[in-house]
Amino acid sequence: MHIKIEHLLFKRSHVIPLTQLKGHITYIGKKVLRKEAFFDHNHNQTTKDHFVKLLNNLPSKGNDCGYRMIIHFNKEVLGHDEDVLKEVIRMSMNDLEELMGQSLDWLGINHFSADDRLPHTHLIISGYNRESKVRVNLNSYHFLQLEKGLISYLSKAVKI
Repeated sequence: MHIKIEHLLFKRSHVIPLTQLKGHITYIGKKVLRKEAFFDHNHNQTTKDHFVKLLNNLPSKGNDCGYRMIIHFNKEVLGHDEDVLKEVIRMSMNDLEELMGQSLDWLGINHFSADDRLPHTHLIISGYNRESKVRVNLNSYHFLQLEKGLISYLSKAVKI
């Protein structure tokens, strides 16, 4: 079965203050019942606490603390194991890191609801690289490459 991503939308801002970013993480966490519904580059299940601590240690607590994205998929994704989707996102983020030449700290959460809303994934990317404290500068080219990777990996994953 081939799944096509009908709509891939990245909501991002270059100006997300730390308090707004932490508030957004809390908000998206309330939409799911499991406390450990978040995932990151290493774990299929994690809590928001580790990522929030990372945000608290950023060089800037001003308006450049991170990016947030929403990736919308078609309803056919609902029939697949959530771990497959997490791995697709993880591989796409790894490609983005390779493209940028730096590691990214990020946190994701999937929202699969029974109502008419499309399944979607929220991604939060830290505005700074943890190891080198270098500013992460994402632009439209990076988001386009991430979109291409997601489509490619998802197409391959659902054919298995």
